[in-house]
Amino acid sequence: MAILGVLLAVLLAITGLLFLVLQSWLADTVVRRVVGVPIGWPRSIVVGFVMSVAMGLTVQYLFRAC
Repeated sequence: MAILGVLLAVLLAITGLLFLVLQSWLADTVVRRVVGVPIGWPRSIVVGFVMSVAMGLTVQYLFRAC
């Protein structure tokens, strides 16, 4: 049973990481189109990642404040 718990935790972590990457890619795509100037892929992906993390932390804070 303990192995199933560990396996579930690993699968949830991998799923969460994949979702974060997908969300960062989506934010990257939106930022590139809105800004309209050529921005390098590394910078835009980092900005998308930072935006995703900041939004997640903000939602958690607001959820706990209610």
